[in-house]
Amino acid sequence: MDRLHTWKLMAAEDILNSPTVRDGWTAVHEAGVRKKAGRVIYELASTMVNPVLRMSIGTAGMAMTFFVRFYSRKSMVKNHPFVMAVASLFLAGKANDEPRSLNRLMTQMLKQWYGRDNPELGALLAHPDRMYELRNTVVGAEEILLITLEFDLNVDILTYALAQFVRDAQKSNVQALAPLSMDVSQAQCKKICSNIMKWESLLVLQYDARTIALGICHYFLKHGKDIQVPEPGKDGKEWYEEYGLSVDACSDICSKISSANKQAKKAMSKTAKMNREGSAQGIPSASQKQQYSPMYQSREGSPSKKIRLGQMSELDATQSCFTQASQYEHPPSSSQGPGNAGDDDSESLEEGEIR
Repeated sequence: MDRLHTWKLMAAEDILNSPTVRDGWTAVHEAGVRKKAGRVIYELASTMVNPVLRMSIGTAGMAMTFFVRFYSRKSMVKNHPFVMAVASLFLAGKANDEPRSLNRLMTQMLKQWYGRDNPELGALLAHPDRMYELRNTVVGAEEILLITLEFDLNVDILTYALAQFVRDAQKSNVQALAPLSMDVSQAQCKKICSNIMKWESLLVLQYDARTIALGICHYFLKHGKDIQVPEPGKDGKEWYEEYGLSVDACSDICSKISSANKQAKKAMSKTAKMNREGSAQGIPSASQKQQYSPMYQSREGSPSKKIRLGQMSELDATQSCFTQASQYEHPPSSSQGPGNAGDDDSESLEEGEIR
């Protein structure tokens, strides 16, 4: 028996009309902040940052699902994205049996979000009262997150859905899908899953995990090296149509996958460039010291130029703005549209502006 899900999928036109956009943000700006949250969450959950806080990619995917679901009903203008990113990962860790210390999560995500060598951040971390105040804000954010999600923590994690489909195909002895059972193929497909959740996470609002998994499989079979795409059946239908995925939906999903992969490749190229420039200046590379991550460096890669944080009082505004604007209001019906920004080059992500 399937688990009971109360969260309904959204139509594409509803996704475009987000509460954040209705409050005055551009779609590109909203997308940049959302993608920044995805990068911070996934980098924190990996071993790249802090082994003590290490979590599975399933937990990171669950956190991003919570994050995008929340902002399908709430506005980033009124509910600070950094606070909700911390609350989402904290809640996902507990929901997926990987609980982590909130103080450690909050401290590390502050460093990832704002830059660990930011002098204003250093002053904040050295001020126990302000940190305690911010911690209370995150605890309140988790409660608002639960209410907005209608306490529905049943999330079909994309990587798990993909693995389940591959296992089912193996049991059914579907020869056309045999390349998916190879370890190298599964690793590449899982990488696509992570790219989707970091760069095109709104896809989980429009399609269920199994549908996206089918699209991933088709994309891999179509673009993988030395792999033959399954021929259409005698009735002219593509192989994935037999599993319930329409041609239009498959085309849409593959388009988003392509966009996510391009953005991921662009980010990797930028990291490599900054590592080279940093090495020339005697700065340790990202593989040696993660503090020079591109998510809080400038375009030029200079360690002296950080994200335009503005005033660190923005964190103070987080507490007053978040609590005053949300006030545990009853979440709207699930028919209300979420936010989406479509395809963009994530320029606002690289600039790092939040407001």
